[in-house]
Amino acid sequence: MWLSAAALFALIYGTGCGHGFISDDYAWISHGQIASLSDVRRVFASAVGFYRPIVSLTFGLDHLAFGLNPKAFGLTNWLLAAVCAMTLYRLARAFGLTPGSSTLAACLWLFNFHGINMAVLWISGRTSLLLTLFSLIAVLASLRGRPLLTGLAAAAAMFSKEEAIILPALLILLRWCSWLQDRREASIAAPTAGSIVTTTLVLAAYLLCRAGSGAMWIDTAPDYYRPVLSVAAIVRNFLEYADRSATFSLIAVILVWTWSRATVQIQESDRRVLASGLAWIGCGFAITLFLPVRSSLYAVFPSVGVVLIAATVIGRLVEHQPAAAVNRLAWSGMALLCALLPVYLERNERWVELAHVSRQVTRALHRLAPQLEGKTVTIVDDMSTRANLTNAWAAATREMSELEFGGAFRITVVKPHDFRVSSAPGPVFILSSGDLVAGTTAEDEELSLAPGRIAVP
Repeated sequence: MWLSAAALFALIYGTGCGHGFISDDYAWISHGQIASLSDVRRVFASAVGFYRPIVSLTFGLDHLAFGLNPKAFGLTNWLLAAVCAMTLYRLARAFGLTPGSSTLAACLWLFNFHGINMAVLWISGRTSLLLTLFSLIAVLASLRGRPLLTGLAAAAAMFSKEEAIILPALLILLRWCSWLQDRREASIAAPTAGSIVTTTLVLAAYLLCRAGSGAMWIDTAPDYYRPVLSVAAIVRNFLEYADRSATFSLIAVILVWTWSRATVQIQESDRRVLASGLAWIGCGFAITLFLPVRSSLYAVFPSVGVVLIAATVIGRLVEHQPAAAVNRLAWSGMALLCALLPVYLERNERWVELAHVSRQVTRALHRLAPQLEGKTVTIVDDMSTRANLTNAWAAATREMSELEFGGAFRITVVKPHDFRVSSAPGPVFILSSGDLVAGTTAEDEELSLAPGRIAVP
C-alpha cells in the first residue's frame, strides 16, 4: 500500500513541482545563501520580514548543491511531504492506532485536496512542511521520553514557522489527554514533564533570537498579518479552515460508514486519541484563525489532528469486517484516488502556470543577457490572465534579477495601463501568452532581436 501511495503521490505532484521560482522563492534563496559558518550566523541573526532561519538554510543548501535549478528545489518539497507522511504514521502508531489505521492517517493527510498542493508546488510552501515535520518529530520524541530530541525538534519547528510557538501548550494538552486513556494501556506513553520544560526553554530562546533579528512583530506587521477580534472574520476563518483541513477526511469517513453500515463503537482507549486530535487542531489554528489573511498552507499542520481522529473512527467502523473485505476497501480507495488524478492535476495548474511563466521569461532574458547588460529592461505585463509576472514575481523582482543575472541589468514590470513608451528608459518587452514579444523603443536598433516572439531554447 505504501508503494502504491508513493507512486500516486509522484504522479500527482512529481511532474508539477519545480517548474520555476515565484514570489518569495527568490527572497528565501537570496537570504539563505551560505558559503561559510559566518553566513549561517547571519541567517539566524537577521530576517526577511519573517524570522524563519531554518527555511532560509534549506533554500541555501539547495542553492549550494543545485544552483538555480527549480526542479531540485521542488523535489525537496516533494520529499519533505513524503517524510511528513511517514513520520505521521509513526506518531499514529505511538498513539496506539493499528498499522492499517496509521497508514490511513498518513494517506488522508498526504492526499488532502487543500494545502498539500500549495506546500509542494510553491517552493516557499516548504515553510508549512518544515513546521509540520519538526512538530511531528518533537511530539513523537516527547512520547518516547526523549526531552533533548524534543527540544531540538521543537527549536527547528519554531525557527521554521511562527505557529510552532504553540508547541509547549500542545505538549501540555497531550499530557492532559493521556489521563483519559485506559490505565491498563501502559504501552501508550504521554509527553514527559522534561519534554515540556525543554520545549518551554526553547520557546524562550527562540523569542530572544527573534527579538534581535529585526523580524516583524504584531505591532510592525502589515495589517493582513495582525490578529483581529472581529466575530464575522473569525467565523469565516473557522468555516474555511474546517473545509480545508477536514472535508477530505470527513468524506472518507462517510464513504466507509456507508460501506460498512456499522455503528461507531468508541472504546475507552480511543478517547485519548480523539482528545489529542482536537488539541492538535485547536493549537494548530490558535494563531491563524485570527489573521485577516487566509491560506491553505495554514491547514497543513492542523490537519494532523483531523486525520488522527478520522483514522480512529474509520478503524472502529471496519474492525469487525473480514480482513479480505477491508483489504478490498483499501484498494478501492486507492483506485478512487487514481480516478481523481485529473482533478488533482487541474487544481495544481494554478501553481504550475505561475512557475512556468516565470521560468519562460527568465530563460528568454538569459538568452538576451549579453545584449541587455547595463540597461533598464521594461516588461509590460499580461493582465488578461492570472499567469503573469505581477503574480509570479510580486515584490521579488530585484532579488530575481540579482540571482538570475547578477544584477547586470535592471528589470521593471509594469501593467499595461501604467506604461508609457516615452517613459521607458531602455528595451521594452511585452508578455503575451507566456512569451516575450519585442517592443518598440528608440534603443531597439541596438538589440539583435529576431522579429516577433523570442524563442526560448
